Amino acid sequence: GDGLSDGDFIGVKTGSSHLSEAYPDGDQGYRFQDPDGTLTLQLDTVDLTAFSTDSALKVSAAYYVNETTWESSDAMRIWVEVDGGLELDMVNPLDVDDLTEGTFVDVDLSLTGYTTATFYASLTSGASVEEMWVDHIRFTIPAPGSLMLLAPGIGLIAGRRRSA
Repeated sequence: GDGLSDGDFIGVKTGSSHLSEAYPDGDQGYRFQDPDGTLTLQLDTVDLTAFSTDSALKVSAAYYVNETTWESSDAMRIWVEVDGGLELDMVNPLDVDDLTEGTFVDVDLSLTGYTTATFYASLTSGASVEEMWVDHIRFTIPAPGSLMLLAPGIGLIAGRRRSA
């Protein structure tokens, strides 16, 4: 199906004639189209405990909104809930007319000092058609920590080769 019963689309979408440019990562993104209320996307919680003190720890995403007739009750927000309750905004404009429209906009947020993070994106719309896409959501874990995690696996592979 195409999404909601009234023909509006909600969910992962491959390609779109509504976008003026390609998705930043691959050929699909998450599309919110005219939910006639509030629709919120929530991803699984990420455990950051092993990397929480690293200054390079962050979350990033790209969002796209179409040129539309925003109404006073319309809203768009992207945020991360950390450590089970504190909400940190990535995008939360006081006036949605201030959003950059017609292009993907990259946003990021430092997660240094936090042990868990849950990504959220939400669109509230009224009678007119508003559209938002979210793509290339990523949690950047510092490279040195990643290499340390790989090191035991490399040792096991080398150990198995020697004993074979």
